[in-house]
Amino acid sequence: MIDSPDLEKFVFCRVLETVQIDVASEPNTLNEDMADDDDDEDDFGENVQEHQAGSYLIVMYKKVMELVLEGKVELLM
Repeated sequence: MIDSPDLEKFVFCRVLETVQIDVASEPNTLNEDMADDDDDEDDFGENVQEHQAGSYLIVMYKKVMELVLEGKVELLM
């Protein structure tokens, strides 16, 4: 029996209503090696991403859990 879902797992989902997802706590580790040491600015760009209804996402469950509960995002797998 599962007590609670694993919030760190990636899920495949479909956006049912246009939503905004905050990705601030997820650094882009692919660009860390290319970051300029003299630049103290955040290299991650906008922290909030907008996803249109009908789009598909692969995202950590913790980022869409509330949207799933609100019926704005549907888990597919």
